[in-house]
Amino acid sequence: MLLRVRGTLWLALGVSVVLLVASGLGASASGSDIYPSGTTGYDVSYPDCGSTLPGSGAFGIVGATGGRAYTANTCFAAELSWAETAPAPPSAYMNLNYAIGSTASNGDTGPAGTCGRKDKACIAYNYGYNAAAYAASLVPSSVTISTWWLDIETSNSWSTNTSLNVDVIQGAVDYWQTHGATVGIYSTASQWQTIAGSYAPGLPNWVASATSATANSFCSASHAFGGGTVWLVQYPSNGFDGDYAC
Repeated sequence: MLLRVRGTLWLALGVSVVLLVASGLGASASGSDIYPSGTTGYDVSYPDCGSTLPGSGAFGIVGATGGRAYTANTCFAAELSWAETAPAPPSAYMNLNYAIGSTASNGDTGPAGTCGRKDKACIAYNYGYNAAAYAASLVPSSVTISTWWLDIETSNSWSTNTSLNVDVIQGAVDYWQTHGATVGIYSTASQWQTIAGSYAPGLPNWVASATSATANSFCSASHAFGGGTVWLVQYPSNGFDGDYAC
């Protein structure tokens, strides 16, 4: 299938996406540029609707989607206003999953072309790209978000074929990078391995499953995945998700 990356058509053979690391795709800033090292912030999303939100700390991250691709966090605008009170500009994240169920048709057309019913790689790539475009459409015109995180978790639906999951993820990555955003991955090493196998895009990592006592230690390479480096570590904090900047 044909994949459009930064306005250039590239041919992907079989179900594997051509990774264009050498073409300059990747983070446009360092972690400390966006999240000052040693500082802490919070991330919030649809489960926090109606809650009294914590002080945003040094930075705030808001979930745009409602737990799955092509669903909206109904409190997104209000929570973005909360994130804007922090010293650092607001960041956002979007949930992602394989092209399955009622939203699968969102992969029928897109930058990879109009897909045949059996062309699962084409559908997967379009699905991920269009899911990112959907998340972008949720952002109020008055707000600029330079950093987007892709939430990649086994609690969402994924294919047993990791190459197809990679196509979905790559589609979303390409959307954000084509539109000038810094993009990273929220996950854990074990979940990433299960979903994406050996795929190593070298993107910033936001690592889950730490505690307040272990957050600093999770900044090490032993907790990184996908060829990336750890920028943020998530841990429980005062009934919310706290985040430590490495």
